[in-house]
Amino acid sequence: MAKGKRRVGPEEGHESAADRAAGVGTKSSGPLKRKRQHYTGRAKGSDETRRLDDARAKLAMVRGKIGQFARELMREVYGEHGPEWGTRFRDIEILGDVIGAEIASRFTEGSVREQTESVPEKARSCPCCGGHGERRDEDEPRSLLTLTGVVSWNEAQFFCKPCRRSFFPSEPRFGD
Repeated sequence: MAKGKRRVGPEEGHESAADRAAGVGTKSSGPLKRKRQHYTGRAKGSDETRRLDDARAKLAMVRGKIGQFARELMREVYGEHGPEWGTRFRDIEILGDVIGAEIASRFTEGSVREQTESVPEKARSCPCCGGHGERRDEDEPRSLLTLTGVVSWNEAQFFCKPCRRSFFPSEPRFGD
């Protein structure tokens, strides 16, 4: 047994391995409860795997640029000679995480903003009648809390004259 570890056994109200195998608990005679799995918000399966593979392929294309950009940021933050001797690893890591989250948020925000500027013709169809919608002058401000922070953009808004209805273009299937 490892130093500093104390043994916990049935005498303290915990089941032994033999009791668990037999389905007998010392606390109660009911079935043992399973630990709930944490929901990550990500779909499991081949679709998510495909998306991750696509993202990794795109990462491989820009990895050199990311390294160069990281060196430039490091010089900007720490100066020409890097972090001062004695700077704790954890402090460097936290700063890297904060900078990385900001870069991820800006990348996502910029990508979404550019996407809203180039809405394809098929997405401009009215969801009620299928007619052509005209882009309104005022877009709808949107914000979304992501893993890396709040991302904001203006969502393109369209108007269908025959239906007298405003709508936002969307993909044929939700969540893709």
